[in-house]
Amino acid sequence: MRLTALTYYADLYLSAAAILYLMVTLDVSGTVIHAAQFVSWTAIGFAAWTAFEYFVHRVLYHNVPVFKDLHDAHHAKPNAFIGAPPVIGPVLIFASTYYPALAYSDWVAK
Repeated sequence: MRLTALTYYADLYLSAAAILYLMVTLDVSGTVIHAAQFVSWTAIGFAAWTAFEYFVHRVLYHNVPVFKDLHDAHHAKPNAFIGAPPVIGPVLIFASTYYPALAYSDWVAK
């Protein structure tokens, strides 16, 4: 899908805004144990998202015909703004990491 420069980079800005919101609303008061839990859950979140992103890129973008064609077109013309609609990235992030963590604990999700 061909996008404009604004929509091509929109998910970057939407994701940054969501991260900033979660950081601002985070309750950072507590003990050293809370700090260790925060660092641990943050590391787990980064690892989970990286693994998910790798899986999507490696499996879907290189094997599923519709995605493979778009991915190949993106690499053939990297400045052509070929990509997914901008809301898909943040939706995938929240669906795959935030909402499952929220079911565990509001504190873990943030």
